[in-house]
Amino acid sequence: MRATPRMRKLRRGWVAPLAGLLALVGAQAARATSVIPITDREIYRRADVVVRGLVETSEVTVDAHGRPETLTVIAPLVVLKGSLSGSLVLHQLGGMLPDGRFLQIWGRPDYVPGREVVVFAVHHESGEFQTAELLLGKFDVDEDASGRRYAVPSLTSSDRSGISVY
Repeated sequence: MRATPRMRKLRRGWVAPLAGLLALVGAQAARATSVIPITDREIYRRADVVVRGLVETSEVTVDAHGRPETLTVIAPLVVLKGSLSGSLVLHQLGGMLPDGRFLQIWGRPDYVPGREVVVFAVHHESGEFQTAELLLGKFDVDEDASGRRYAVPSLTSSDRSGISVY
């Protein structure tokens, strides 16, 4: 059966709305972050240093290229892998500057001063460090009602079933 001019016009009428819908869905999907879990053993293997420590400061500054960068300083309680000659200084691309400029990096871990954390870190181009595998490399240390301390992956910080620290 041959398409009539009316059938061709009807088909063309669907092209623009369908293309618009697909573009909208594609744009929403592009804003999403996919996190592919890795084993504890793998993240430990990839890390240059692993530290349990207290977050001293976490502030947004500007990197060498003029981009917002969050600079976090962690005072080590225990160095579990590698070696440090002082505090662990983390450079993470992203954050909001006081003047309102910002760079959103989905999956970037947030560090809260005063909190105890376990951090898996890799060398940063500055010679210092950054969190390994974005938020997969950060664990918050918490305590249950009986006083037992445990580490909760940042990815699941609302889930209190973490791994034991001691």
